[in-house]
Amino acid sequence: MKKALFLDRDGIINIDTGHLYLFEDVEYVAGILLVIQEFNNRGYNIVVVTNQAGISKGLYGIKSVEKLHNLMREDILKKTGVEIKDWLFCPHQDSDNCACRKPKIGMILRAQEKYQFDLNSSYLIGDKLSDVEAGISSGVGNCFLLKSEYFDFNTVFNRKNFTRLHNLSELLTY
Repeated sequence: MKKALFLDRDGIINIDTGHLYLFEDVEYVAGILLVIQEFNNRGYNIVVVTNQAGISKGLYGIKSVEKLHNLMREDILKKTGVEIKDWLFCPHQDSDNCACRKPKIGMILRAQEKYQFDLNSSYLIGDKLSDVEAGISSGVGNCFLLKSEYFDFNTVFNRKNFTRLHNLSELLTY
């Protein structure tokens, strides 16, 4: 069965500048391109699962996000030789109560159904608790929470269902 590396976008692939929708504002997080290459070499399909509430807030449209993702896909392919398998995004905000906004599992399950991923053998990396909650709830076997401004790293301890990372290079030891 196929396995996936699920990546949150803002804070994992690119530095989170808040409601990113322009390619010229993309700056990759240190180590992410190496992680993408390494996991691809290990046989993982790379899939992006990202909440994009800026769409429902009217800050930018779906076409802007799709254009950004296409440009990021091309740039990552050029820099790493790796084709990102899919870019899934939720256009809703919390108040919309949809089934796809993390921590809900809609995007992960959609990818699993589409590509027949073995979720237990897959990995997920996020920078918010909602990211790892989605991974855990959907059955992703290896969930990692990268240190970020969105939680107190010292009070969120490693638990059996996810591991904290100080930086992305630590992931290469797993």
